[in-house]
Amino acid sequence: MIEVEKYGYKQGAKGDFVPVEFIRRGRGKQTRVLIRHLTEEMDSLEEWVPPGRLQVPWADVDQRRLDKAKWRKLTADSRPISEA
Repeated sequence: MIEVEKYGYKQGAKGDFVPVEFIRRGRGKQTRVLIRHLTEEMDSLEEWVPPGRLQVPWADVDQRRLDKAKWRKLTADSRPISEA
């Protein structure tokens, strides 16, 4: 990750992406990254989070949303394989 770059942050599987700014990577066994929230509701809150929550560069968020929507439709339309 490049310092001072915007990413799409996602806290849970059901939530949407929110913009955050990557500040720096931590040290130690349980490496976390320091981010700054860019939404008005979070008021520039800085927090340490797992790096996996920064899922996509902010410029690519719309494409990721489309990809996820296509995947949900594909899996919803498929039938489960029955066990014999």
